[in-house]
Amino acid sequence: MEKFMYKKSFLEKIGKWFFIALFVVIIIYFSSRIFNFISGPRIKIYSPVPGQIIKSDTYIITGNVQNAKTIKINGKEINIDQKGDFKEEIIIKAPYTLIVIDAVDKYGKTKQQTMQVGKE
Repeated sequence: MEKFMYKKSFLEKIGKWFFIALFVVIIIYFSSRIFNFISGPRIKIYSPVPGQIIKSDTYIITGNVQNAKTIKINGKEINIDQKGDFKEEIIIKAPYTLIVIDAVDKYGKTKQQTMQVGKE
């Protein structure tokens, strides 16, 4: 009796690796989406730094938010660009001003950052 040896064609070998690679890409994609859902929005303030003394009556606050749909500074909703950067002028009152930044992502998770700056 003659044994028939089945040899896989080149396309069958490539097809197997293609589906493995596709599966890995799908896992990585959904892992990043789940991480964004779990972590919620992130806020980074570039200026002013907490505790900074400001000489003028107004100051431009700048920063960046990630995974945020809306952002508010002291209750006022502000615009963010596609990269998440924002810039907003705030009024500084003596002896100090409390700045409250609220960010909300598309899943309803919130993040709040509070800082205090002084006025000379």
